[in-house]
Amino acid sequence: MNLKQLIYLIATVAMIAVIATLSRLGLSENESIITIENLNPLNRETVDKIIIKDTINQTTITKGNLDWKVGNYPVVFDGFEEMWDVISYFPKARLISNNESNHSLMGVSESNSTSIEFYKNQILIEQFLIGDKVYAPMPDEENVYTPWTSMSRMCYIRKPDSKEVYGVFCQYPDRFNPKPEMWAEPTILKIPMDEIESIIYRYPEKEFQLKILPNNQWIIIEETGPSIADINITNNLLSEFSQLVTSDFPRPENINNLDISNPTITITVVAKPNSGSDSVDLHLFQDILQENDSYYIKNRINDWVYYIDPITSSSILKYPSDLIQIEESES
Repeated sequence: MNLKQLIYLIATVAMIAVIATLSRLGLSENESIITIENLNPLNRETVDKIIIKDTINQTTITKGNLDWKVGNYPVVFDGFEEMWDVISYFPKARLISNNESNHSLMGVSESNSTSIEFYKNQILIEQFLIGDKVYAPMPDEENVYTPWTSMSRMCYIRKPDSKEVYGVFCQYPDRFNPKPEMWAEPTILKIPMDEIESIIYRYPEKEFQLKILPNNQWIIIEETGPSIADINITNNLLSEFSQLVTSDFPRPENINNLDISNPTITITVVAKPNSGSDSVDLHLFQDILQENDSYYIKNRINDWVYYIDPITSSSILKYPSDLIQIEESES
């Protein structure tokens, strides 16, 4: 960033902060606050599809029978709740500007905004251009535009056919992120370490179990007999299963040919009784297109499939020899 851009950035941040402050206080004691009008109700009951997009990315969030999904994946709960929290402020959004020259400054121009569309039964009920980014560049411009700042904590909204820009409180930026991977739930499995009772591995050529005893000692149970597991190695393994997340979200065309009924490997993570967690069967399918230890992976009871790279797979795929307690040699 050169000196000219830095000066412009500082001036832009200061200007937005002043505008945001004035919008909260009112420009004068005698001036009434103007809020947005004629909005259709926007909530989980009146909306069943949301499309978020900018010039590069697009995300479609749809309402199912029980939950909301991005493609075949459930949405990230916290981010989804935070988005609806901001939307709840829309009916009270205050007029910030009716000058078109401020659109790029506030990140609501056609070129540097995020578009959000709300649908019900395939009918568009509302659409806005949102300025909620920390950095919202304009094509072929050197100027730096920062709609959201920690000083203002405001998102800007504009209807596409209107020049008026309104502001609502946003605790954090990017509440309307158009990237699909930011909305899809990445967690494959989440069980606290102290709630895991055993882990059962089923390979094509071998099956064994890692199980905790009443004295908190972990043992390996296999056909050749039991062995004592190394506690440090076991704890590292338990830590991996305490929150296992996807390495990537596979494309539909890459998983359509998977034989879901015939996994390459099965890992069963058994939760302790009355622990509050459910036991989980993880089905792993080797990626035959890759010459490495990457796998498609899914919870047996779920429809969606994740992907783990060789680093992640090596952290959870173990054999007894990987877990065995190593005796220290006597000096």
